[in-house]
Formats: sequence, C-alpha cells, structure tokens
Amino acid sequence: MNRAPTNMSIILSLIRKDLIVEYRSKQVFVTTLFFGLLVLVVGNFSLSNAGEMTATHAPGVLWISFLFSGLLFLNHILQSEKEENTLSAILISPATPGHLFLGKMLAAAIFLISLEIILLPIFHFLFNFSLSINTLWLLLVIVLTAFGYCSLGVLFSTMSLGLKNREIILSVILFPILLPLLVIAVKSSIILLNGLKMGQFFFWLKMLVCFNVIFVFVSYWGYFWIVEEI
Repeated sequence: MNRAPTNMSIILSLIRKDLIVEYRSKQVFVTTLFFGLLVLVVGNFSLSNAGEMTATHAPGVLWISFLFSGLLFLNHILQSEKEENTLSAILISPATPGHLFLGKMLAAAIFLISLEIILLPIFHFLFNFSLSINTLWLLLVIVLTAFGYCSLGVLFSTMSLGLKNREIILSVILFPILLPLLVIAVKSSIILLNGLKMGQFFFWLKMLVCFNVIFVFVSYWGYFWIVEEI
C-alpha cells in the first residue's frame, strides 16, 4: 500500500521542481546575476571618490543589488504556474497553500542566497574589503534577510498574479514593508565591514531574527487567504 506523502516530502518536491526548472533554463539566474554584478560595478564607480566614506556607503550598494536581483526572481516565481494553469492542479493535490508557500519561499531563498554567495566575494574585491570572520557573519545576515524578503515576496507576488504592470505593483507594495528589514541589514553590514563593536552587531542581529519570525508567520498565515481569492 502506498504511503501518504508527508509534509516535508511535499515541500521538498515543490522546492526540487522550482530549482530544476531554473537549473535547466538558467535564464533568470544569469539575468539576475548580471544585474547584481552591474549594480556592484556602477556603485563602485560612483563611490570611487568617496574616500574614507566608501566603507560606510558600500553596504548600501550590496543591499541594493540584493533587493533588485531578488525582485527579478520573485516576479517570475509563480508566473509559469499562472501561464500553464498548473496552480489549481497543485492545490488539488496533497499540497496545501501552506506547503506551496513554504516550497516557493525556500526555493526563492536558496536561489537568492546562491546568487549572493557568488556576488559577495566580488563585492569585497571591488570595494577593497578583506575576507575575514566578519564575512561569515555577513553571510548569516544575508541568509536571514533572504528568508524574510522571500516570505513577503512570495506572498505579494501571488497576490499580484493576473494584474497589469504586476512588476511595478509588486515593488510599490513590497519595498515599504521591507524597509525595517533592509535598514537592519544595512546597519549590521556597516558594523561588520568597518570592524565596529560586535555588541552593536548582535543587537541588530536579534532585531533581524525578530522581524524574520514576524514576516514569515504573517506571510504563511496570509497565504491561505490569498490563494483562496485567486
């Protein structure tokens, strides 16, 4: 007798599906990677005469790259299901809206973290930051921010399905709500890249974890209501 799929197996199947599709096409990954690299290069040129202030302003460039690169993927993450009318099929399978949300969120987070793992050493090279233990802490900040960003991004991306100019609408809705998370990420990055006191960093890290928990919980709860209205 066949065993019923578990919650974890359903979520992993959804993650695997999205990642395999992106791996085979590579179109979105290459586009977002090129865009993120372009932002870093342009930011490096714009801060070339900033002198000692470069170390303070450079983290902003990193997070602008993170923010807009992620937006390109989030605009795309549910578009294939909408165009091929497979979203309804997924929802009448054993997968619930909660499974769909977690699968899409984790797939988007893996995609974005993979992108930033490539861009982070390039950022250090362009802005003359040395790789150190603080780089690992910065990577942790990126990972945590990715989960909060992708949870809200998947929620609002689903909400905007079928709307005209959904790319513009998504950014207008998403960015103001993400502002606290991005401010915390930038503050943490400034501390790490400038070698400031770690006590300040751990304060912002706790704030980052708190906002992540709030964003993921609210997005997960709201996703059930959003999917019913599609």
